[in-house]
Amino acid sequence: MRLPLPTASQLDLADACLYPWTSGIEWARSWSNEHAAEGTQVHTLAAALAVGDPVQLAGLPESVVEAVLKVADILEGDAEAGSVVLAVEVGFAFDPVTGRMRYADPDEERDPELLYGHADIVLRRADGTLVLRDWKTGARAMRKRVEETKQLRFYAVGAAEIWGATEVVVELAHVGQGRLWIDRGLFDAMDLGAHRGWLRALPARIAEGRALPVLGRHCRDYYCPAAGSCPMAGELVRKVAEVVELPTPEANAIASDEMAADVLSRVAIAEAYLAALKSAAEAYVQGRGVPVVGPDGTRWGLVEHDGNESVQLTEEAERVLEEAGLAAAVELERSTSKAAITRAARAQGQRGFTRKVAEVVEQLRKRGAVKRAPGYVRVEALPEE
Repeated sequence: MRLPLPTASQLDLADACLYPWTSGIEWARSWSNEHAAEGTQVHTLAAALAVGDPVQLAGLPESVVEAVLKVADILEGDAEAGSVVLAVEVGFAFDPVTGRMRYADPDEERDPELLYGHADIVLRRADGTLVLRDWKTGARAMRKRVEETKQLRFYAVGAAEIWGATEVVVELAHVGQGRLWIDRGLFDAMDLGAHRGWLRALPARIAEGRALPVLGRHCRDYYCPAAGSCPMAGELVRKVAEVVELPTPEANAIASDEMAADVLSRVAIAEAYLAALKSAAEAYVQGRGVPVVGPDGTRWGLVEHDGNESVQLTEEAERVLEEAGLAAAVELERSTSKAAITRAARAQGQRGFTRKVAEVVEQLRKRGAVKRAPGYVRVEALPEE
């Protein structure tokens, strides 16, 4: 069925390209794959942890368990700092006509004239600061910062109105893809007012119906069910097909076993071709040494990254772990990790293990047992200036 107004999670796509809403095409309301399903599991378990409900991790995918343990560490840090959970999975509904935001019950029937969204968790710090946090598990989400996302601005407007705040701290907590990273931003009254105005103007822009599709990084960063019928995406596919000699991906295009095998063999050529293009583009950016700017305004440049830390199991390091009751953190290859030390501390079932882990790691660092791998530099899309 034709899509109503964008939800909060679709606002960033709508900001970059209104074609899915102005074209009149029909596209599915729901979409999922293995990664999306695991992300849903993490969010469900995170909500249970936030309200103090027990969770069962046995039998879950390793990536889900890893993400949930990171969530548990963050929530424990919140509690130790005196933060109070105000709401979990809270729904917001925005009326573009009145410019007002209200609480939306998860089970209420959706009004096509309103904008909806659900925030993962809202907290009140000990100093009274209102904090809104969104859990992110996918690699795509790591390309975004708090200040760049219309989705998080939507949540901030809702939290500020419902809890009577003039400013909101918003956190984007990346708990997947083997890392923990929290990006923070502060939206003050001017920021919230500006985004409220943007939300009020969005339905009029969609109603005009004259927006053409725009090809850009949003096609990569966001899921767009219109991609299959988007003329811009189709043109790109045709250009790639000319180079790698792939058949046009029309409905029921695979007509035989031989054709399927042929396509599968040529996909490898396409992947190699794209990998070679990517490598050449990165080499060009590295050679220039300064950012390059694409036609959509995206800046690509060199980004420095720190190497990961590991704990070398010297005799002294093992003694520190044994004295702390964390000998279970000793793993193979004569090394361990902060994650293994955290798991061993959590297994003791005592509160405050996050602080204990930090103290143990600091002791190991002073004894020279914590080694950091060499840093590295790679080409990435840079934040907007």
